[in-house]
Amino acid sequence: MKVKEIFSGKEIFNHWIGSAFSLCYAIGCLLYGPFSDMYGRKIFLASSISALAIVSFIIGFIDHFSGLVMLRALEGLIAAAFAPISFVYAAEMFPPEKRLKAVGFILMVSFINFS
Repeated sequence: MKVKEIFSGKEIFNHWIGSAFSLCYAIGCLLYGPFSDMYGRKIFLASSISALAIVSFIIGFIDHFSGLVMLRALEGLIAAAFAPISFVYAAEMFPPEKRLKAVGFILMVSFINFS
């Protein structure tokens, strides 16, 4: 079933599902970089993987539109941990002449994921 059929709302309201995720993802990318430097990358990466799995599972059972939008926003905030942390790991693990290739692979996987 489509989200539009489940929530029987106007199409403009359904755009909030994607917009809430995208907005919180952008905000989260700005926050996770400095926080992971201060408190450790492994703890942020491990906790965000666990939290993302839990929130994604809960989203499958939501039957209210406002709850779905709020959980998608939370999901975007949690998912934002992966991008800045993976770029930092690539910069630390690869020598300067291979960093561009490593970042290219990370971006390729991200674009495949979004398509």
